Amino acid sequence: SGEDLLVAWAAAKGEPAPTAAALRSWLEERLPPYMVPGVLEVLPALPVNAQGKVDRRALEQR
Repeated sequence: SGEDLLVAWAAAKGEPAPTAAALRSWLEERLPPYMVPGVLEVLPALPVNAQGKVDRRALEQR
């Protein structure tokens, strides 16, 4: 549709990890609507590349 979409990935420490819905609700209470991601995925860990940095390409392919 040509619209930009904010996407976020999160990795939580501790158990149990929050659900995407719980995290979205938390963000909606604290951020203006335009800053709340349209797509939010909670992962066990963020993928990293050989240099130990977040592997953005791996995230984009999810």
